[in-house]
Amino acid sequence: LAFLLGCAAPSAFAEVFEFSNCPIPGGSSLDGYHMFHIYASAVGAKLNDKATVTFRNFEIKPDYPSVQIALIPWKHNKASIGNIFSCSTSSKQAVFNASGVPIFTPSKEFQWHKEATVPIETTGDYLLAATNCGTPGDATLLKGQVVVKQPHGYLPGNKIWTLHWWGWFTIVNAFFCIVWMIAVARHSSSLLYAQKVFTGIMA
Repeated sequence: LAFLLGCAAPSAFAEVFEFSNCPIPGGSSLDGYHMFHIYASAVGAKLNDKATVTFRNFEIKPDYPSVQIALIPWKHNKASIGNIFSCSTSSKQAVFNASGVPIFTPSKEFQWHKEATVPIETTGDYLLAATNCGTPGDATLLKGQVVVKQPHGYLPGNKIWTLHWWGWFTIVNAFFCIVWMIAVARHSSSLLYAQKVFTGIMA
């Protein structure tokens, strides 16, 4: 399994990964590019929102119908990828294989539908991979975007509880700031210089 991070420029920013001038994999092989952390379960007030992955703006030159883009669950480990991934033979552009892996085929055969969005229902780590389900070729994946949107937005799934922690930290910090300001107002005549400076920084 080869991780070809060098050809992705820019690489993943937030939850958007961009392919740029990436050579297609060899015949019947798979190249991994990025790991997405997806928290599929809705949290907070967004109970009806779902995680999704969108494939868009892909271009291969020359066209290579056997190239497919997939988001493969990493829950078992890399040794089991061959057991859960299988190439799509569907005439549809975006499908799920028998193992529930979303697969997108960025061929010119599907130019009437350049963008496809599919749901992700299971929380976990997912490997973004490009596969060549045919024979070796000399094609290049010129461009393409994979966008993962989660119920809480575009923050990676493994950071959602950090976001909640910082939210509570902000509330607690604001409470102590209010207490400090009240104390400063009551004892303004007896404040030390350092206390005045600290109050000015807080304000």
